[in-house]
Amino acid sequence: MDNPRILYIADTESQLKPAWLVAQAISRVTGGVVVGNLIPGKKQVSQRQVSAAEVHGPMLGLPLDKLLKERIEEFDVVVAMLAGSKLYGIRRALELKQQLATEPHRPLLVTGYNGLIYEKHLEGLMWRVGYDAICVNSRSDQRLFAQSLEQLSMSPEPLVYTGPPLIQARLEGGAPSLGDWNRPVNSILFATQAIVPNRARDRTYLMARLREYALVHPDRKVLVKPRTRPDETTFHTESNHYESVYREAFGQEMPSNLFFAYGSFSQYLDEVDLVVAVSSTAVMEAMAAGVRGAVLTDVGIAETLGNHFFMGSGLMCSVEDLIADRLPRLNSDWAKENGLDPEAESVAIGRRIAQLLQRRTETQAQLPWAPCYYDSTRSGAIDDAWLTSELNLGWRPPKGGMDAHARAPKVVPPRVRKLRKLAKDPIAFFRDAQKDRAGDDDF
Repeated sequence: MDNPRILYIADTESQLKPAWLVAQAISRVTGGVVVGNLIPGKKQVSQRQVSAAEVHGPMLGLPLDKLLKERIEEFDVVVAMLAGSKLYGIRRALELKQQLATEPHRPLLVTGYNGLIYEKHLEGLMWRVGYDAICVNSRSDQRLFAQSLEQLSMSPEPLVYTGPPLIQARLEGGAPSLGDWNRPVNSILFATQAIVPNRARDRTYLMARLREYALVHPDRKVLVKPRTRPDETTFHTESNHYESVYREAFGQEMPSNLFFAYGSFSQYLDEVDLVVAVSSTAVMEAMAAGVRGAVLTDVGIAETLGNHFFMGSGLMCSVEDLIADRLPRLNSDWAKENGLDPEAESVAIGRRIAQLLQRRTETQAQLPWAPCYYDSTRSGAIDDAWLTSELNLGWRPPKGGMDAHARAPKVVPPRVRKLRKLAKDPIAFFRDAQKDRAGDDDF
């Protein structure tokens, strides 16, 4: 197929650049034209965040229901980097739409992971099963996912080992090594995360220690890069913003060499010698760009913090170690297994999609859908009738669902459900509403 049209979809700042990078990798092999769609919503991405993500090309801003109803057939390939159940919803909605269409056409579906995976490996995989290609970030993930699918009698063929999008882009950019470990430290950057750690006291402690670092080393620049500005959002809703926490603890007084930095992370990588974080992918991205990294243990080591992922990496240390210049060194064997693998190829996804497009051209027919894990026989599935109502797609699945086992319960619109809940238990209604504002969109 000549010049296939490729659409990438994201709805938060953290998904935007990884989705664009995967779409670009496909385009490099297929010669396809890339278009983006940033879904509007309560976690609206600001123009500053779009600029900082350094994505280029045309960008739509359509709600998901409008995109699926009116524009999706224009594209040959769709790269979706969204929450897991949203991914399933898109996959299922397109299957329903294709079945009811007089001239069925469907794009090839591609997904993956925004960054390194340190929790919910299998849960996330199960939502992604059913896509034509699933980009995999590391050798260890590839083994786990392939073994899991085989044990479930499902094909591991859709798994494509590409490396993490942000990190792989750095590795393929020609960095001389995974961090210059003998380079003197004249400047450091602390890469914050939206919800790790989440407690105000932990964030206050980290700000106090970084302030101490700046005072002990007045000749070094210390940058604190918040994930967002106080009025912006990302995939997770941030409370106890680092700059606000600092101002509350220390007022407006700051050491002359300590700064809050809100520019592009790429820009700061050209200026600093060391990137530190509690568990951020930014540490790995920095090392892929030739800047050394460190993972802080000051607020503990725990699955909830995500820094357990770095056990064995050689990167773990405390701010006290940094102040004393006891700097860690990367374990190269660990790196190769866990997402810093020079042998990974981002264009592997492009080759896979080119093969599928060629197969479709040769057969002159739509490729069959890969089976989902969740379907009408499993209680974890999103009901088809609920799905079409929630997305406001304007059609209904066949009576009885897609097969004899599927149920078709009466669909209650979301607004009506919320009003009923408000009338029945107003306290629970407002408590849940507060949780929704603080957490993630599940669908």
